Amino acid sequence: FVIFRKERTKTLQSIAPILLKEQATRNPPVALPAEVEKYLKEDERSVVRVLQLKGGSASQGTLRIATNYSKAKLSRILTELEQRGVIHKDRDGKRNLVSLR
Repeated sequence: FVIFRKERTKTLQSIAPILLKEQATRNPPVALPAEVEKYLKEDERSVVRVLQLKGGSASQGTLRIATNYSKAKLSRILTELEQRGVIHKDRDGKRNLVSLR
């Protein structure tokens, strides 16, 4: 089971850039003010880029696969971004929906 799960994760990570590019052609990217973007760390910037390509919102699971960050690291990044007012997290059942403010 563990081997299957690792292979599945690798497959999802390899197709994530393709899916994001496809999504960007359907939904125009959401712009973030330049004064906000210049203060973001590189990890935060990559999360924000994915959100922009996804039209301004995505589930936390989607962000985890697209950025290849662990659950813990992504959670820390999202908490920090939410405290700084860059994103907003909404609970939807068992998942978190993350959207740009």
